[in-house]
Amino acid sequence: MFDESRNNNNNPYTESAREEFCAACVLHGLVEREHVERILGEMSLGYEPKKYSKDDLVRDYLSQTDKISGVVADLDKMDGNVGAVCQAIVEVIRQLCSGKETMSLKSLCIELVQKPQALDILLLFERVPTILAPICQLLDKWHYEEDQAEYQPVYEEFGGILLLVFTFVNRYNLSPADLGLYSANSSVRKILSRSHMNYDMEGLSDQEKQHLGGWIQGLFGSEAGGLGDELMSSCPPQNFYLIVAPLFCNIVIGYAHGHLTDESLKSGVEFFVEPFLLPSLVPAIKFLADYLWIDQKEQKAVLKVLQLFLLPNAISTEASSMLASVKKIIATPLEHALRTYQRRDPQNQEINPLLSAIKESILISRRTGLAENNELEQWAQAPPSGFWSSIKTTTQGLVQWSAQWSLQPNIMPTTYTHRQIIAGINMMSAQRVLSAIIDEVKTATEDTRAQSPRGNIQPGDVRVQAAYDVATALICAPNVTNEPPAPSVENPGDEPQPVIPTLQRALTLRDALRLEAQGFKATQKKDPILAEIIVRLHRKVEAQMQINLPPAPPMLPAPDMTLDMSAAPEVSLNDAMAAMQNDVGGAGLDMSGIDGLGGPSSAGVGDPNGDGDLFGIDSTSLDDFDWGSTMELG
Repeated sequence: MFDESRNNNNNPYTESAREEFCAACVLHGLVEREHVERILGEMSLGYEPKKYSKDDLVRDYLSQTDKISGVVADLDKMDGNVGAVCQAIVEVIRQLCSGKETMSLKSLCIELVQKPQALDILLLFERVPTILAPICQLLDKWHYEEDQAEYQPVYEEFGGILLLVFTFVNRYNLSPADLGLYSANSSVRKILSRSHMNYDMEGLSDQEKQHLGGWIQGLFGSEAGGLGDELMSSCPPQNFYLIVAPLFCNIVIGYAHGHLTDESLKSGVEFFVEPFLLPSLVPAIKFLADYLWIDQKEQKAVLKVLQLFLLPNAISTEASSMLASVKKIIATPLEHALRTYQRRDPQNQEINPLLSAIKESILISRRTGLAENNELEQWAQAPPSGFWSSIKTTTQGLVQWSAQWSLQPNIMPTTYTHRQIIAGINMMSAQRVLSAIIDEVKTATEDTRAQSPRGNIQPGDVRVQAAYDVATALICAPNVTNEPPAPSVENPGDEPQPVIPTLQRALTLRDALRLEAQGFKATQKKDPILAEIIVRLHRKVEAQMQINLPPAPPMLPAPDMTLDMSAAPEVSLNDAMAAMQNDVGGAGLDMSGIDGLGGPSSAGVGDPNGDGDLFGIDSTSLDDFDWGSTMELG
């Protein structure tokens, strides 16, 4: 961005980015204001950077409801205030949930869902439970008002807010425990766990069977009168989402066996591309994607339903933007299911249009530490030992690149993704992955010793240092898929607090290295070089992971502190003087340089070890002095 040798002078984006970046540095005190012109060359800041606070932004967002819809745009700015904006957004969500302003909250949630990259920025400054806890509590307590007149807007608000939860859970592969949801009575927990899973009729409660029958009649029954308020009033939205998978299972089976015609299927399914039901397509399409993996004759019916969802003939602008958000959520699992089915039926012409409909959403669908299927296939086929060899090759490439970079700064870096290490731990164990990393360090050590005239390693050997640095970095890198469960965010009221299950975390690379270091003596008998490498690497890892806290400031007495001895009148001055003598003696203070205090010839006055009093006063006479009941020295 600041390299003048590159042809960036005619790029307006890089020019504005340079100016905004410098303004952000000035705002946070990283660069002096007068140095900006020298950095930018002939350019100068066209505005004075202004630092915003969270409280000011919250008041600004809440003062005008129309500003809430544009709050996500502030996350794209590069003026140095993104941290305050993120904190303000989380606080706005909390206040809207607390005030039950569901319409404004739905608008904000839809704005965030339409741009999932904004969630990545939010998570740089806030944790998932902090963001979603107020929303989950609001959805768990959701109920109809006594004077409720219309029910479709309630479905729309509930679904729009729930869509943000769906986006977080699917984008980052989260479980209810990651959100802090542990109560079995939590509606959000039930929806996340069950809404995409089909249950036989025996597995449904009587109320769920009644709701399921009502929705089937409302969607496809000619005499039911459509989806009226009577149906929605009897089935709150949180109950509807629990029967989404059984509902679409019945739709698919009914169409596959001729109980539903093309026209009736289309007229019924079209309700789900309306804003008040569109969020339910997330569990519906996830269920249909799972259905495609099963080799049954209903699969063509599944493709027909997916066509009506993803390729609707007529749809409103609001519904179109919401459908685009749904595609971003379900793109990855649906693509896997469609391509798997395409390999079984390569002549099917209905799959490619569906893949084209979600093509643009696949790249931004998920952001997790898990590897894709094509990556796993590539690593598993690495010769000669499959996954283990691929990790060793990656480590070797990083070592070579790191060792040669100082000599060749323009050398291309090796291909690397930490998903490979995480996948290796999940598939082979941490001990096996650690052995591949250590084996490369050992190879670098042995090669260096073989090339050395005396057969030893010089302190400045670049390759060995690079090998230890790379191994340390790989071992210390965090594993986002092995985090402890989040604390409970539920507010059950009179219900007992749910017990958070104790989950045993998988062994990490650091844990595996610690175990190897503890048994280095047994390794030393078999392979002294390997034992030395393990011990040295363990020390480097522990030093890297050590957190050095600043020293605590010294305890200083308050300037207005007074000594009040009224609470302890039995304490005599003799005790205080004796304590002072003991303290002076224990502190090792040398008073020999002060006349009359503690000289070697002054056994008595000023001598803490002498027979006399420190100040030359006969302390025995002090017992007869009447100090009164209280004494306060101010």
